[in-house]
Amino acid sequence: MYTLSAGSAGPITASTPYGTNSLKQLFPGRRQQSVQIADDERTFYAVAIFEDGLQTIAVEPNSSNSAIAAVHGLGPDVAGPNGERIGMTFSEVGMSSSRCRAGKGLWAGMPICKARGTDNVTFVFDPGPGNTGAPGKLPPRGAIGQSKLTRIVWMPDR
Repeated sequence: MYTLSAGSAGPITASTPYGTNSLKQLFPGRRQQSVQIADDERTFYAVAIFEDGLQTIAVEPNSSNSAIAAVHGLGPDVAGPNGERIGMTFSEVGMSSSRCRAGKGLWAGMPICKARGTDNVTFVFDPGPGNTGAPGKLPPRGAIGQSKLTRIVWMPDR
């Protein structure tokens, strides 16, 4: 289990350098693979860590590939700072829309929300087909409550 909290993303901290060697030390015996992932503005390559054949986290490099820009928690072995798990609904997480913004670009209309008690852990919720908000808007009240947590993103505090 990897918890993404204010101070770390599992064994990764703000001082962890980006690179396969440092990740091999932190995740011994885990398969690593370069994968293409996205945020709400672009697609990019990251190093994914796999647990039992499932992509669990993806480590995003900064623009110079020297430091970690973000860690994307994607699988069932990931938890948020308050025990939130991938697949939980917006309502189950106890999220308030006041902590959210509407995704843009690739995540248009999806709730992007700050985790309780942190400024550097973000949740991405998917309200499902036809339920996303209009551009720049969150989904309607009924749809937002049933939105599923699909990603937990940690950004190092620097």
